[in-house]
Amino acid sequence: MQSAGSDSAAYVVTCAAMLVLRAVQPSAGMLLEQAVYLGAAGLSGIGRFLVLRLFVFAGGGTGTAVRTKSFARVREASGTLSWSIPVPA
Repeated sequence: MQSAGSDSAAYVVTCAAMLVLRAVQPSAGMLLEQAVYLGAAGLSGIGRFLVLRLFVFAGGGTGTAVRTKSFARVREASGTLSWSIPVPA
């Protein structure tokens, strides 16, 4: 839910930037529209990353194990990464 909320906020910011552009300069060219859109999308993407990083996934634990679809396991302990991949018998 938190990820969807931050995604919705990013969408609102991008839409608001385009509405402000239309209000300020109704006859904006395609290049200006693209620059405003990409700038707003980039800034909202950075903001969304920070929100997710600082608030949603702020576990703060070290030595975590992550299991991926390929059943590879990554362990992070004291700043080192080690991969343990199961080998079929």
